[in-house]
Amino acid sequence: MRNNKGFGKFEVLTVIVVLLAVFAYLGYTLTKQPMSKKLETMKNNAITFSRIVMNNANSFHSDKTVYLDEVYDEELSKKIRNPFGEGYCSASESKTEYDENTYYVTFQCDHYLIEHTSFSGNNDVTFYEVGDWTETKTNDDDEEKVLYNCLTSNVERYAYGEELYIVSRVNKDFNRDYYSISSIKEECDVVQKTFYRTKKEYVPEK
Repeated sequence: MRNNKGFGKFEVLTVIVVLLAVFAYLGYTLTKQPMSKKLETMKNNAITFSRIVMNNANSFHSDKTVYLDEVYDEELSKKIRNPFGEGYCSASESKTEYDENTYYVTFQCDHYLIEHTSFSGNNDVTFYEVGDWTETKTNDDDEEKVLYNCLTSNVERYAYGEELYIVSRVNKDFNRDYYSISSIKEECDVVQKTFYRTKKEYVPEK
């Protein structure tokens, strides 16, 4: 039996099987990329992120600290895919910071981190391997950070994040112009907790 465009069921099934095989091969190829290639992709994405912020500084509430989520809010970039697996690079952990005429980039994809790095020269990039933020300290050398959230009707509006990240989310959601965590108390109850995560320098195998 053929459809109205002249293709039989067997031919259609064959095309579907071929397409599935192609997509499976592409997925396999991406996941099997060498680690050095994935790290290079992450570095290039971090550089692109910093250039977007530099070239569009006036688009942001404050160019002193700009989170990747704010770049998405302004529709200046598509979501940046995680080169190490499924999903996207962290929009809340990735940020640029402007200090003394220099932009510094912190960029996280999956459990890999570039921290407070300037790409103004040909400097080497240090990569870190980090765990998830948890409220439980597991080792004496765990990284420690106070993270914040915003409660409305006793419900946490966001995942816990850095002070200025939560401020940026409140500004977006409430159409406000706040600059500090203390000022957003007009919109919600601010809560803070201490979180911990593992962190160590990642040295790729050669």
